[in-house]
Amino acid sequence: MKKYFVSIPLLLSCLLILAQKSPAKIEIDFQHKGAVVQPSMYGIFFEEINNAGDGGLYSEMILNRSFEDHTPPTGSVLRGKKYFLPATPCYVNGVVKGQSAGWNNDSLQNWNFKVSKISDAIISVQTATPLNTNSPHYAQIDIRQASSKAPVSLVNGGYWGISVEKNKKYNLRFFANTPADYKGIITAVVRSDSGQIIASKIITPNKKAIGWVEYNSQFTAFGTNHKGTFELQFDAPGIVKIDFISLSPADTYKNRPCGFRSDIVQMLEGLKPAFMRWPGGCVVEGATVENRIKWKETLGDPAQRKGEFMKWGYRNTYGFGYHEFLQFCEDIKMDGMFVANVGLACEFNNGDYCSEDSVELFIKDALDAVEYAIGDPKTTWGAKRVAAGHPMPFPLKYVQIGNENHGPMYEKRYNRFYARLKATYPQIELIFNGVATGAGGVEVLKPQFNVNKIEIADYHWYDGPEWFYNHAFLFDKIQPRHDFKIYVGEYACHRKVGTGNMFGALSEAAFIMGMERNSDLVTMTSYAPLFENSNRRKWPVNMMMLNNHQIIGRSSYYVQNMYANNRPSYNLSTHLLDDKDTVIDTVSGLRQYAQAGFDEKTGEIILKVVNATANTFSPNLNIKNDVKINRVGEMISISTPDSTIENNFENPRKIFPKKTMVENISNNSKLEFAPWSFSILRFKIFDK
Repeated sequence: MKKYFVSIPLLLSCLLILAQKSPAKIEIDFQHKGAVVQPSMYGIFFEEINNAGDGGLYSEMILNRSFEDHTPPTGSVLRGKKYFLPATPCYVNGVVKGQSAGWNNDSLQNWNFKVSKISDAIISVQTATPLNTNSPHYAQIDIRQASSKAPVSLVNGGYWGISVEKNKKYNLRFFANTPADYKGIITAVVRSDSGQIIASKIITPNKKAIGWVEYNSQFTAFGTNHKGTFELQFDAPGIVKIDFISLSPADTYKNRPCGFRSDIVQMLEGLKPAFMRWPGGCVVEGATVENRIKWKETLGDPAQRKGEFMKWGYRNTYGFGYHEFLQFCEDIKMDGMFVANVGLACEFNNGDYCSEDSVELFIKDALDAVEYAIGDPKTTWGAKRVAAGHPMPFPLKYVQIGNENHGPMYEKRYNRFYARLKATYPQIELIFNGVATGAGGVEVLKPQFNVNKIEIADYHWYDGPEWFYNHAFLFDKIQPRHDFKIYVGEYACHRKVGTGNMFGALSEAAFIMGMERNSDLVTMTSYAPLFENSNRRKWPVNMMMLNNHQIIGRSSYYVQNMYANNRPSYNLSTHLLDDKDTVIDTVSGLRQYAQAGFDEKTGEIILKVVNATANTFSPNLNIKNDVKINRVGEMISISTPDSTIENNFENPRKIFPKKTMVENISNNSKLEFAPWSFSILRFKIFDK
């Protein structure tokens, strides 16, 4: 028989929680105006992780379209079946890590080559006559024997399957270098997972052209399948070279060639984001300094973009580049936030850094990024923006100086970046991030930085639900306020909540309530990570889950959606009272939270309530001061009978906001909030 021991303090704490009564009253003081809730409060943060872009938002369907996926990370050395990062000191502590990882050096990654019994051909990946210097590898097929009845085929499985739907159109683009005596055709085919052809297109090579030729065509699928394969078939002898094979739906957001998936953009629009942070995240720093995302390499024709194998374990095509980011911000009317590398690699990988003499190159790179976005057309990079088809400035508002960097070396570099960027572009708001990340209390918010000026500081929190429940009043404790604003750029309940269940989402709702209540200090927030491809989970909990044809919001998504779509103009003093009218807001373990605000546009009080318990929460409503209440209001709520419930592809709306009419609202009327729920009650008030 096992024996279990419980500490006396823990036992007393548990008994205290059990003994607590549910709050008896929600008191709102309409005359006590709180902090104004900034329009910038709720944004989104994109990082190429979990195949969020490639294989997700970015609609490209071919994996390894340029035959570059076997190229190891820039800045590493390949030795056999491993790549090694440079053995250099980490900028934080001087430790030499010398990290290494296994490597698949197969040059045909995700491509297969099919040859029938009566055909004869070999395939190899070559570099002798490349399509361009940025993409030096291409497939060379030496066809000795083939015919229309026995072609040879180059086959791609896509991002966990090629997905096509009946009667929908798809755009195909590729480059081929065929010999003048090649007498065959090239046939593009999509097969279902059972082998049936469900789409095809014949392409006739240009026999008069010499060298690489671009081919563009469109076909319509006559069947639906989400686990298919794509083929290019060749039916005659000759040495054929192929590169940059791209397939994407014709129906993309704003119908842009190989643009963004419309279904995913629709989910993002539902969040009404005020801003978007790009390109990350740890990919900004890279596993090594040379492995970082270089924004200039993400511009121009996608066939000319280098791409990069990232620290998250796959190659970024750079299809979702800097221009696409800025354009997307403009499209859905949000501000852009560009994250600049300061010459430091991710400390959790190599942590190497450039020399002090080279910092100027990184500063110039950040200045060029701003110039591309908002610079005069007569400037070097402003002219490049115009040449890319966008004469007007983009809505770039913020530059974050580094990502999750901290310590003396970062602070010194931050000062240099800040001085140059602010002098050149005073209208750009600059963000500092030299704080320790992870869980922590109010102590990590104290400004103890050796820097000249901070406008906005970026803080990140990832932890379990208990931390978020217990820190719902974290920001209330920062008194007096310091002289910079806070951007909570990454946060999520990502431990002990499955892949994103209701219990975790409610803890986030409680924490967000604290951020909104203190919106004089916390002026910007963004949950992270944004997306997860269900086939590649590199992070345990993410806001949305997708595959090659579906996108669903987890419970965290709907918490974010409800906050962003019900943002008040300003807060109102709000308290939970017990049956003796004692304020009990901050009681640890209570698991019930409330905060009200006022919407000046609609004349409504917006009351947000978290009930993270298994019992119905039935407080009385008490609005202080002499105001007239419209007795009918609207309740928007998510709730579950079991806190461990999650949304999934089979049932994506287990957790989904429901709207109901609430009648007989008045002072001292009883409200009801379901177990395991986050609710928003909106009702109008009038002066008497």
